[in-house]
Amino acid sequence: MERIAYSFYSRLKTMNYAVYGLKIIKKQNDLIQFGDDEIYLSLEDLGELNFLKRIFFYKDIPSRLNEIIKKKKITHSISFGDFSNFFSSISGTKEIKIASLHGVKSIEFKNKSVFNWLFKRAYKNSYQNFRKVVAISKHIQNDLINNCHYPFSNIEVIYNPHNIENIRKLSVEKLDNNYESALFSKPVIIFVGRITYQKAPWHLISIFNQLNKTHDQKYNLIFIGDGDPKIKQILNNQIVQFKIAEQVHFLGAKENPYKYLNRASVLALSSYYEGTPNVIVEAIALSIPTICTNCTSGIEEIMSLGKDSHNSHNQVINTSAGLIAPKLEEFNPIDKTWGEMPKSLDKAEVAYMNGLQDILNDNSKYKNQLLQNQDDLLKKFEIDSVLNSYFK
Repeated sequence: MERIAYSFYSRLKTMNYAVYGLKIIKKQNDLIQFGDDEIYLSLEDLGELNFLKRIFFYKDIPSRLNEIIKKKKITHSISFGDFSNFFSSISGTKEIKIASLHGVKSIEFKNKSVFNWLFKRAYKNSYQNFRKVVAISKHIQNDLINNCHYPFSNIEVIYNPHNIENIRKLSVEKLDNNYESALFSKPVIIFVGRITYQKAPWHLISIFNQLNKTHDQKYNLIFIGDGDPKIKQILNNQIVQFKIAEQVHFLGAKENPYKYLNRASVLALSSYYEGTPNVIVEAIALSIPTICTNCTSGIEEIMSLGKDSHNSHNQVINTSAGLIAPKLEEFNPIDKTWGEMPKSLDKAEVAYMNGLQDILNDNSKYKNQLLQNQDDLLKKFEIDSVLNSYFK
């Protein structure tokens, strides 16, 4: 969401608008910075505040937003994600407000928390204060209406914006050091995203290990992104047990992930659920084939032009941008011992492995297929078109 906000910010600045990036929490190591146009409400992470301070901080957010919006003479605001949307919706400010939703809410709301309770109430009440509520895929819109019973008529599907020209420009920058260059001297399977339960990266490591055993060509599996330390420890345990430490590498969060994605053979995602992953659009822009799980119909919205076909590998869908493998069976490895981890690949994982091997074996075929459809796939993500849809 931060990258989407920055895409809006950058483009609107070139059009001579006064634009500000407001962060509820600012961290010193934030990858996305708005320079002199950045406003923040706190330098302390919520986890650093005691219960009482946190309550007062939440209580003050609407009035502080009101003060900032009046002082800066803001005429339009876009909020990103439930937390920001909620406080925008109850702030009482009079600018034209636009909210954006980036996840499948019926799944996220299975986590019973105070904020999820508040968010659900806001959908039924204060979200009427938005001129427009943007769902970034048809699947998210349908889920909100049918499963969360959203009552207002202000919801609209608009896909995430991407500055394709800038992505391609950044993708040819040099890697950070000789170590990284050496990693990309072999064919690379790349994962880009947060290392979280939702992304289920332990499946990807198990699949890579089996592929490694059965394939003569050796590959590197590279993770770009940070995330949950518990999940990272599980992945490290797998790597040690499988004896693949020389081939699996974690490079952490990167300000410019495109230069790594551009040098990979395939983008591999193993998520249990998603909205519409931005990284797939970025891979399309860079002509990198994708294999991902069929975790939401939003995936096919990104990768397909409506002419998909099933190939021979057990319900793997061949799209214009790569392959969609069957949905994986959920398994939570946190607090499990290594002995409780699955010992072999299940049917869905085998299908994913076969699809991944297809892309690696015939990479030029999948790249050419993507190139033929690239312009049509990217049309709905072009930033000026998206901005026009937001503000019309």
